[in-house]
Amino acid sequence: MDLVAALRATVIKAQVDLSELDEAYRDPETVEGLKVEFRLNWTRDQKERQRELQRETLEVQHLYQQAGELVGELEAWRAAMAEADRRTDENWEDWAAWWAEILLMSAEEVKQVSSSLPEQHWAWLTNEVAQRAAQYEAAALKKADG
Repeated sequence: MDLVAALRATVIKAQVDLSELDEAYRDPETVEGLKVEFRLNWTRDQKERQRELQRETLEVQHLYQQAGELVGELEAWRAAMAEADRRTDENWEDWAAWWAEILLMSAEEVKQVSSSLPEQHWAWLTNEVAQRAAQYEAAALKKADG
């Protein structure tokens, strides 16, 4: 295996226990917290894709703002809202694919997990994963600096 293939194949895994957020997130049979496994070592490509998706999300929000300014122009407003809705759907598909790489599951599973949680709980989960990945990277850099 060449170096690039070996580096890409190296996945450092961690878990988030959802019961840290809410005690209700426990397996009814084992009473253990429900855990979500994720990739701790994000590649530069993954981080760059995340920044691209964040920019796309801001662009979509801007489309909704522009549509809101079309008060009194019903047809233009409908067209602008349809475009914003289409872009929102595309953006979510892209985010689901990205989170699939990070959460080590399929994009369909990401959508199912996301839709199974209250919105703020999904936000907590994704923020927790991002924070832990950042902490891992900072610790690795500190260790490398000696």
